Amino acid sequence: RSGRREALQVLVDVAELLLDTTEAGKQRITVRLNRNSGLKPEEVCKVLLEGDPVLYDMVMNDNLIELVAEAAEGKDFIKIETSGKLQKIIDKRKQTS
Repeated sequence: RSGRREALQVLVDVAELLLDTTEAGKQRITVRLNRNSGLKPEEVCKVLLEGDPVLYDMVMNDNLIELVAEAAEGKDFIKIETSGKLQKIIDKRKQTS
């Protein structure tokens, strides 16, 4: 269990989350990893799903959310203008009425 916690902390240090909506209207979580982090996108999804039963159900059983991970260059990450720090969560979801 502590190994999973450590893996998640590393993920927090080298990733940003992009929340958006697919064209079909499904919610999507994209974990954007720094390409130089050494983390493999498929392993990141596995750790997240194993570590959170609610997320697992929403992705694997209920098919409500799509979870993907991708490697990106450092320059492609979104930074906070005032501090230059990585913006950890970018929410681009479409509002439904």
